[in-house]
Amino acid sequence: MMIVLYLILVYCSYHGSILNYKGKIDICSLYVSFYKTVNKSCHIFTETYKTKLLTLQKILKNVKIKAKDYSEVLQDCKKGDFVFLDPPYIEEEKEYGFSYNKHDLFDIVKLKKNLKILDSRGVKWMMTQVDTLQVRSLFKGYNFYTYINTNSMGLTKSSKQEVIITNYTQ
Repeated sequence: MMIVLYLILVYCSYHGSILNYKGKIDICSLYVSFYKTVNKSCHIFTETYKTKLLTLQKILKNVKIKAKDYSEVLQDCKKGDFVFLDPPYIEEEKEYGFSYNKHDLFDIVKLKKNLKILDSRGVKWMMTQVDTLQVRSLFKGYNFYTYINTNSMGLTKSSKQEVIITNYTQ
């Protein structure tokens, strides 16, 4: 139920953002965005989207979603599992300027050690990251696939080169 609520909030909010400039959920803006969007026939209330959600429900039938520290989740992984990671970006310069978690420190070396453990267990993993020399050096030996992330989640359009890193080949 919480996932459905989250999807509705994100898809019916301004630019897909449910956070205000302080990184907090902004209920007042959400209500205004939702009200305006529903009155304009929000795209998530179409039959096509309903069909997509029902298909997604079937695909995710045996998926487990956990709300824990990532290192605790990774401890439970075993051969045959697939893990997708979207950690904070390791930026050489602050290009993205996200306001949430901006004062939190993320230990990328700890993440790399955890990924090595997954490698030894035969767990396949995929991670997104910003494309920097530091990232390429730190994850040297893994597979890199570059792409341009074009979105308009903020006030201006973004067009950044990012990478998908995997421990397996396609």
